Amino acid sequence: MGNHCGDNRVFPMMQRSIIRNLVAGLLVSTAVSLAAISPNHPELLQQGILDAYNSGQSSVVIPAGTYLIPPVNGHHLDLENMSNFEIDARGAILLFQDVTVSGLIFYNCNNVYFHGATIYFATPPFSQGVVQAVAADGSSLDIQIEMGYPTNLDDSAGDVPGVSAFQLRRVFVLAS
Repeated sequence: MGNHCGDNRVFPMMQRSIIRNLVAGLLVSTAVSLAAISPNHPELLQQGILDAYNSGQSSVVIPAGTYLIPPVNGHHLDLENMSNFEIDARGAILLFQDVTVSGLIFYNCNNVYFHGATIYFATPPFSQGVVQAVAADGSSLDIQIEMGYPTNLDDSAGDVPGVSAFQLRRVFVLAS
């Protein structure tokens, strides 16, 4: 018998080491192809979650930090047809940029555990203020809006069919 790599009796440790290195190389190359989840690239958050799920992982960790998430196709995050998966978002703050679209959608999902995140809209989807005056006939209001709240109260994007609203004569923003 010769001393070559095919001889299991002579080089078993070498073969195990080669196999271990090949497997490690495959794992590294797989991980590199996944979209990186990072607060520096919040636009890749959904793709990173989907890449982890589609690669067969049972969970994904969203690193701590603030993610200013842009809307895509009417949603900020749209997770569909997932099962038996965990999304660990401890320490992550998700700020959705557009109040006129959905925030986080789980559609046709089973046993998906999403936990640990703090979720906000970057701009509140409502406003807050003090009524300064009411028209004598009750048809309009003057409202002083508090700092940090949206003043686009006449924006039709938020209108709900069948719900009447007061006409606003003036909107004031409180001084800082």
